[in-house]
Amino acid sequence: MRLLSLIVLLCTLLRQMSAQSDYAATGIPAEYFKNAHTVIRSRELTFTVTQPDEAETEERIVMTILNKEGASSASWYEYESEFEKVKSLKGAVYDGEGNLVKESRKQDIQEQESFTDYEFSSSRNKFLKMEYGQYPYTVEFQVRKTIKGFFRVDDFVVQRLGQSVLKSTFSVVAPSGYSFKWKGIRSDVQPVVQESGGTKTTTWKFANLPAVPEEPYHPYFNNEYAMIKIAPVRVSIDGREGDFSDWKQMGAFFYALNKDRDLLSAEMQATVLQMVKDKKTTREKIDAIYRYLEQNHRYVSIQIGIGGWQTLEAGFVEKKKYGDCKALSNYMHAMLKVAGIESWVAIIYAGSNNLPEWYDEAPIPYANHAILYVPGEDLWLECTSNTVPSGYLGDFTSGRKALLLTPQDGKILSTPTQTAADNLKNSHISIGLDEMGIAEVQGDVLYTGDLHEPYRQLIAHKKQADVEKIFVERAEFPIAQLLALKIESSESIPQANLHYSVKINNLVTKSGKRMFVPVSKINPFKRSLPANDKRVLDLKLRDVYAWKDTVDIELPPGYTLENMPSGKHIQSEFGLFDMQAVQQENRIRIIRQVEIQPVSVSAARYNEVRQFYQEMTRADGAQIVLVKT
Repeated sequence: MRLLSLIVLLCTLLRQMSAQSDYAATGIPAEYFKNAHTVIRSRELTFTVTQPDEAETEERIVMTILNKEGASSASWYEYESEFEKVKSLKGAVYDGEGNLVKESRKQDIQEQESFTDYEFSSSRNKFLKMEYGQYPYTVEFQVRKTIKGFFRVDDFVVQRLGQSVLKSTFSVVAPSGYSFKWKGIRSDVQPVVQESGGTKTTTWKFANLPAVPEEPYHPYFNNEYAMIKIAPVRVSIDGREGDFSDWKQMGAFFYALNKDRDLLSAEMQATVLQMVKDKKTTREKIDAIYRYLEQNHRYVSIQIGIGGWQTLEAGFVEKKKYGDCKALSNYMHAMLKVAGIESWVAIIYAGSNNLPEWYDEAPIPYANHAILYVPGEDLWLECTSNTVPSGYLGDFTSGRKALLLTPQDGKILSTPTQTAADNLKNSHISIGLDEMGIAEVQGDVLYTGDLHEPYRQLIAHKKQADVEKIFVERAEFPIAQLLALKIESSESIPQANLHYSVKINNLVTKSGKRMFVPVSKINPFKRSLPANDKRVLDLKLRDVYAWKDTVDIELPPGYTLENMPSGKHIQSEFGLFDMQAVQQENRIRIIRQVEIQPVSVSAARYNEVRQFYQEMTRADGAQIVLVKT
């Protein structure tokens, strides 16, 4: 018994000595600390195809967390469903000297099921936190998963922004006849391929990669900088086999997966025909059916079985009055079909931030949403909203690729790109000042496109008292008293009208007999980029909009104009700023135009864009000087 205890003690000491040697932060060469929040000490991921529709993954990663910006990497998240199962998940944490602090226990693994008023799913998230309060520290995770049926292999992210990599290996192990395409992103590493006993192993090895700084407004999706993308050529899920060699074949597979799920009852068909019987044009028919969809159905995310890719039948939505994006798009398609209007579902990646790229040489279905396309009208329909007019997409799905699913094959189309004219704010503001500098302001503002969405949503879901409270809280200027507020949105076009009347106590600044009146405090231009003379990443800004403002300022009794801004015009490929000031008897009129264009430039031009915004901001900060007579 004593001998056994000594052996256990010796093993523990040897393990601690090894950990101190392998995991101590002092073992990281100095050049890998620069720009880094984390350092991958070692990582091995193996994706093994065991059957045409089954696979296993095994991963081990050792990572040093250098500071609080990297603390999120101390938590490991895994998605689990009836197709993906986590067989084991373990973690350990070591202090800065490499000493073992804690090993995970089974009860440390937390689970969160997806089942809310807006989502019903058979999936769950498992996560394990191995945080430690003193930096630097090192975490180790080991995970094994089984996958049954898969359309794609998760990207192997070689390096995230703000992360150094000392050693990392990715292997795909598959039968010799298994075929896949691959693409390296910001990496030219070529794999080593070995074949033995009917098995082919393809391995990529990476080493000694210094951190790329994590800088704002870059084009890289999810902060993923370098990666390997794997695109299986043949797929199989739930007994269905498909060819994913190109977008055409992929689209044909998804179309077949959803074929004949667009059947409506005789009663519903009669309802559709009644809706459109008096409509003269195709667009009028579409608008009528779309309004019916919005007014009678709601969005609920449903991920059951292969529900992530196969739609619920139209009859389900007809009966239940709800569905997810695929089901609602398919239901709208079914109603249009009854009306004799051709339409097809398209899958797309939705979101207003950076987007994952779609590559022809490695076709991978990066999609989290479905919308509908009407080819005869060249019209896109967002079918999950209860408020927007038909044909309006907004920044959520505009300006990106979508895979259209047709009976013939898949087609890559691009949704319309927004312009400044689409996202417009046109305002007329009247400001009356008294001799104390207290202002009464009346505003009439027209918003379109993305700029109108907050107001449409506000009045659609809030009572008037709540609308007023939120308006006061969100105003760019300090409101002392709200006198009147009315917001209206159009049913047929993406616009909203805002009418308000307020009192502001501190709009102006008084000094002796002078009063300083900022020309743009009601709606200031605020856009800036942080100083960075050593920018590394490309700069990408998606925003695009235009402001056209007219501000009339009534001079208070006893004051005359001493000075007003001269005209200012600034223009470049990044946008436009124009301001003119005109005195009209006892009133000063300010006419301002601001236009912001999307930006996609190299790091070398970062300061050029930054200086442009600085110049616009300075010009917008001009003041009128009034003097008491």
